[in-house]
Amino acid sequence: MRVKARTRKLGWLARVLIAVAAAVPLLTFLFPLWTYAFDAPQYPEGLMMEIWVHKLGGRVDLINGLNHYVGFMRLEAADFWELKVLPAAVIVTVVGGLLAAVVGTVRAVRWWLIWYGLFAVLGMADFYRWLYKFGNTVDPMAAITMEGYTPPMLGTSQFMNFYITAWPSWGAAALAGGMILGLAAFLFGLWRLRARGRQADVRATGRAGDARATTTAALLVVALLLSACSAPKPATLVIGGDTCAFCGMMVSDPRFAAQVVTKTGKTYMFDAIECFIGFLAEDTVPADQIHSTWVANFDQPDQWLPAAEAYYLQAIDLHSPMGANLMAFRTQAALDTAKAEVRGMQRRYADLPALVIETGLIERVHAKHEAGGMHSDAMHPVGETDVDALDSMGAPHDAGQPDQP
Repeated sequence: MRVKARTRKLGWLARVLIAVAAAVPLLTFLFPLWTYAFDAPQYPEGLMMEIWVHKLGGRVDLINGLNHYVGFMRLEAADFWELKVLPAAVIVTVVGGLLAAVVGTVRAVRWWLIWYGLFAVLGMADFYRWLYKFGNTVDPMAAITMEGYTPPMLGTSQFMNFYITAWPSWGAAALAGGMILGLAAFLFGLWRLRARGRQADVRATGRAGDARATTTAALLVVALLLSACSAPKPATLVIGGDTCAFCGMMVSDPRFAAQVVTKTGKTYMFDAIECFIGFLAEDTVPADQIHSTWVANFDQPDQWLPAAEAYYLQAIDLHSPMGANLMAFRTQAALDTAKAEVRGMQRRYADLPALVIETGLIERVHAKHEAGGMHSDAMHPVGETDVDALDSMGAPHDAGQPDQP
């Protein structure tokens, strides 16, 4: 008599690992799920808020005071039904996993993994839904009226003069880790069944697809979880709202903008490529903490180009905010088209630090800061009489493909 695949029992080691995976979510009661940091000049020490499985932590009272001025809803734990449901859902996940490990059948573990995956995906979806509702439900009678704003789920964004950074904490890592460990234990158990020759029973019942379907579904859930914690991405530029992290001027022309994104998701905006290069030259953020660097596509400023892959032109007839007149393009053809209109010289990315240092921008910025202000004449703009000077700055007129740093 053949035994159906769904009633076959996994090995003892796989079941022990599944039991451990089931217990891991209990760590959510000891550590927060998500953390938010609010950085602003008036709060040099920063404000922190933590989202737990059953409560809100950190400086919620002070954050509520700020929310009141711009019309955002108050953050009260009692108003969140999620904080009442989440503890029960975690307990169900733990108990269900332990029971699945005791029963030990493929079917029992499969249903536990499906529940775990649904719990995780629906939880992340509800998290985003709440963030959108919070930032787009504004009191029209507030002292300061603002347009809708959705706080980040991961990474950094700017709201007024606040930089808001969000990242998953150990509680979220425990939930994801339990899911991944449980899936790995299940796949290990299936492999052990095949190694013992029990796969023949699976094929005989015509249900071999059960294990494959379960594995595929579980992998899809893990992929969705990992996508929620994707790598930091370039932030959207806010004209008139973002200030240059190097010279302190307001970013007013998106065509010349650049940004640095750290591995924690924090973003540094710049009003000109030369400021961006000066920032890197001073090693303000250590290189091992930088995730990526971006420059605006001059032809389409809403597009960000990897800084090391862009094509650079130093124009004569068009001035950038800080006067070095550097602009970036996606392709060589786009650069050539612009060069015919504004005249200038192509520059290689690898040559930009030396070029910016030679212009004296860094010293001028420091001098202006020490004098108590920053003005747009921090670097003398390149003009008609500066063609020879441009020729002497180092790079040839046609530098070809950009260098990789």
